[in-house]
Amino acid sequence: MAKTVVMLLAAFATAVSGQQDWLNTVGLRADKSNVLRAGGVVLPVSGRHNFWSWPGGVVPYYIDPVYTDEEKAQIKKAISAVQRSLSGPPSAVQCIRFEEVNPNSSKFKIKITPFKQDGVTKEQYCSSYPGIYKPFLASKRTEERVVLATGENGCFDGSQRSLMKIFTIILGKRNEHQRPDRNKYLTFNPENVQPGIEVAYRLHPKESFLYLCDYDYCSITHNQPSDFAKPGTFAFTVKNAPHHIPKLDKLSGCDCQELTELYRCKTDVCDFWDCEAQVPPSDSDVPLPPVEAKSPTAAAE
Repeated sequence: MAKTVVMLLAAFATAVSGQQDWLNTVGLRADKSNVLRAGGVVLPVSGRHNFWSWPGGVVPYYIDPVYTDEEKAQIKKAISAVQRSLSGPPSAVQCIRFEEVNPNSSKFKIKITPFKQDGVTKEQYCSSYPGIYKPFLASKRTEERVVLATGENGCFDGSQRSLMKIFTIILGKRNEHQRPDRNKYLTFNPENVQPGIEVAYRLHPKESFLYLCDYDYCSITHNQPSDFAKPGTFAFTVKNAPHHIPKLDKLSGCDCQELTELYRCKTDVCDFWDCEAQVPPSDSDVPLPPVEAKSPTAAAE
């Protein structure tokens, strides 16, 4: 099962003053309404925001040549699926798109790789920043990594969803299970989380979410209960319908709405299918709430 960690650093920028040089490198400009605009994208400025959305809704990328042809094909298929979910039919104008570029391109881009920063050691888990990491721009770097691990805990598990999740996060969507109001909707079991990987369930500050929808069990970014849990346990259980986390190869309507709002795209392309109606597969090992026994009187009514 693919398990995903969103890269987060503890240090956050406290102001935008003195950052005009690197803002100019990606065409960003400050204005009096305390937002930054990039190709029509409105980006909130906050001491807790260390990430930017992609200027003009375009994400330049290249794929590490170490991947097999089959893996490269799966990566591109997942990218196309995410792009299509945010743009409607193929004939529609793509407000958010991924653009393959040369590794030597001067554009700030993502490098899709299975390796650590040294380019040699393989990563165990998949990971991505939720957008452009600002300090990289400040240091004049031209790329950031998106890790698609290939091992047992990697993204190539036969599910397109596992790869799509990463490309949804790189656009700026935070993991749903890290919303600060999570514990209203999940029963979290911190004692069941594998030691050393607690960051996978660390709550993000409220400023990191748009809150356009109620808590979304069907978000493609949502972990499964067994993700990062000790063997035979669950990191959390689901309190409300659909009482499990559906594993579908598509973005939820709320995923789409948050990203189209962030990039100022048309939101009518979003497919708001019924999350509560989703039924877990018959072979699912997901912990479900106990069924309340009815009294003979109630059963006869």
